[in-house]
Amino acid sequence: MKRIILFFSVLFQPLVGVTQQQPSFAPMGAKWFYRPWEFTQPEDDLFIYEVTKDTILDSLPARELTCTYWVDGVLQLNTTYLNKYVHTDSGKVWYWVYDEWVLIFNFDAQVGDTIHSKVGYYGIPDGCAFPYPQDTTWQFSYRIDSLGTEMQNGVPLKVQYVSCADTQCYWYMHYFWKEKQAKIVERLGCIDAGFWWGSGSPCVLAGTPGYQRCYQDTDLNFKGPIGNTECDYLSTTGAEKTPLTLFPNPTTGEIRITSSFHPTAFRVLNSLGQVVTSGVFVEYDEVYLVLLSGQPSGMYLVEISVGTRTYVSHVVLH
Repeated sequence: MKRIILFFSVLFQPLVGVTQQQPSFAPMGAKWFYRPWEFTQPEDDLFIYEVTKDTILDSLPARELTCTYWVDGVLQLNTTYLNKYVHTDSGKVWYWVYDEWVLIFNFDAQVGDTIHSKVGYYGIPDGCAFPYPQDTTWQFSYRIDSLGTEMQNGVPLKVQYVSCADTQCYWYMHYFWKEKQAKIVERLGCIDAGFWWGSGSPCVLAGTPGYQRCYQDTDLNFKGPIGNTECDYLSTTGAEKTPLTLFPNPTTGEIRITSSFHPTAFRVLNSLGQVVTSGVFVEYDEVYLVLLSGQPSGMYLVEISVGTRTYVSHVVLH
């Protein structure tokens, strides 16, 4: 009897470990921030990619990266077609391109290895959104030139310095700096190159002279080297911290809001961009209440108006 118990213990222990393991890339709630840049003045656009849910694509577990697009602090609600999907397998990151999984990163790759990949059309044309039409793909290859590690918030991350391995990659990856190495960091992805979000995305998400502005998850708060790099700014007219605090988050139905200013109105939108509740705050108070009772579980976007400014926050309803 003791031998049988020992057998089952050894058999099931690895399975439990696999089930509980969390991917090092694209953990739930992770956010990538991109703010276009025109030489010396920032534009009024802000793109945020956030890991919002688990799903299944082509029989493989995947995570959905939801894109939200902001113009002058106002959420644009028609950007679900920009959502991305990733599947992680050890150090490999697979990226969903139209109807197949394509390898985009391999953090276990060695110096001299070449990654053959491809991307799809980004969906927002801005001068270099090739290939076109939308059902075509752009194949490119990049080479691992050297490896390293760096610390971010006490977390050691693998670093790859890569360069283009074909002529198509030059245009897609870094057209303006054809001889420049790009930097890929575990958890963060591409720091100063455009590939993996889609063909044409460098023109939209970054432009001259830089790329990723910021990355944030429960462990990391990376601030890029170019432009405003605060992760928590909500208005694209400048980097600022919101004067609002929303709690609890996650919530079971009641959202409490504290503010150093007087909020005047609120709206709550579901994942489809539909307004599920709205209202006004007439008098100044220490705590303001927003109720989501009766709404299905999921992620919601809360918009709070303070004077002429609108602040937003994601809230998870259990």
